[in-house]
Amino acid sequence: PGADAASAADALAADAGGADYLRVDLHPLLLPDERTALHAIAGQLGVLAPVQASRLGSFCDGLRFVLHLLRRSQPGRRANGGGRREGQARPVVFILHDFELFAQRPKQVLLYSLFDLLQTEDAQMAVVGLTTRVDAADLLEKRVRSRFSQRLLLVLQDGIAPAPAAALSDPLPPPPLPAHSSRSQIGLKDLSG
Repeated sequence: PGADAASAADALAADAGGADYLRVDLHPLLLPDERTALHAIAGQLGVLAPVQASRLGSFCDGLRFVLHLLRRSQPGRRANGGGRREGQARPVVFILHDFELFAQRPKQVLLYSLFDLLQTEDAQMAVVGLTTRVDAADLLEKRVRSRFSQRLLLVLQDGIAPAPAAALSDPLPPPPLPAHSSRSQIGLKDLSG
């Protein structure tokens, strides 16, 4: 997953209504633990100082606090009744690079917390996992998989897979017979006569 995967995520977000959104990129090799991940999320969203100043119990509590700070700093547009709409004004898109590395972590706290928040009514967010493994969703623990929506979009990179028509029209040739074997040795009969 490189620039192509990130641009594909941008294109998907733009197709979802072209709305302005906040983007958070998370790379598992740069985030050894959930505390570091929370600070990276808060830093990318511009709310790092209040997160560092507060004492948060768990990663999920910290993530909820970050989203709360976003709602306060960027309240929703006014609804037709003149009151404020609940939720932040701009949705947050979390892009998890090398998703399989997040899934291979013990307890999968980051994934569980993100997927758990996705199920709440007031969370205007999306999680996009980028991976080169087709079986990455199978790496999720049962409790995390129960929160996962199972919506997968498989995109092949150019040049990896042959065109479907070419793959179907060029059948594999039969394996050659060993030079020393005869038809009688391998049990074949001459059916021509």
